[in-house]
Amino acid sequence: MVTECWICQKTFSNVQKMRIHLKTHTGEKPYVCKFCSRSFSNSTLLGRHVRMHTGNVLHCEQCSFTTVSKFQLEIHVNKHTGVKPYKCRYCSMAYADPSRHKIHERSHTGEKPYACDQCDKAFVDKYSLVRHIRTHTGEKPYKCSYCSKAFAQGCQLQFHERTHTGEKPYECSQCQKKFSRRQELNKHMVTHEKTKQNTGTKRKMIDNDSDSDDSDCDYADETKSVREEDRAERLASLRSAHN
Repeated sequence: MVTECWICQKTFSNVQKMRIHLKTHTGEKPYVCKFCSRSFSNSTLLGRHVRMHTGNVLHCEQCSFTTVSKFQLEIHVNKHTGVKPYKCRYCSMAYADPSRHKIHERSHTGEKPYACDQCDKAFVDKYSLVRHIRTHTGEKPYKCSYCSKAFAQGCQLQFHERTHTGEKPYECSQCQKKFSRRQELNKHMVTHEKTKQNTGTKRKMIDNDSDSDDSDCDYADETKSVREEDRAERLASLRSAHN
């Protein structure tokens, strides 16, 4: 039975999950760590935290990634194996990460469970809401290491600092030209596609799931990254069908 939060209208598959969610509104944190007195809203979060004290840390066998969550380790391993078990109910898209899968499905349903309490806007994920709220507060927590500028988003800081460092981590696989942003590379790839249309060569887009990405707007632009990946994969699917 679907249950709705009476404060933000977010829906849950059962009452227990809704009750846990309500604590994010009330600030209630009844689960206290016996090692350091930190408190948490539910037992799962407490369990993860306690493992940091006890040393029960899980390690990826293929890289240096570590976590105290078995579930997070499984999601991470999916990136190595290429497994995408979370399939969209409305289209052919699939994801390695359940959070990206959930955000994508909201593009079909139109669900926007994260509402701003200062205006009438709502968002598909909490990170987009956090970013939006800063337009009201004027908060700019991301400060440049090289000058006095500050930014509201992590990605804005990353892109800005590259003007100081000259870093261009995105390289074209066809002409070796380099770019500071993934979006700039994708736009550049279109120029190669146009020159190869007569030969029927398919466009090769940068893999948005690469571990070498720039975190596109820190956590806040995760939805933007998902939308770009969706467009790229759908475009490739259409071209394959026509060929």
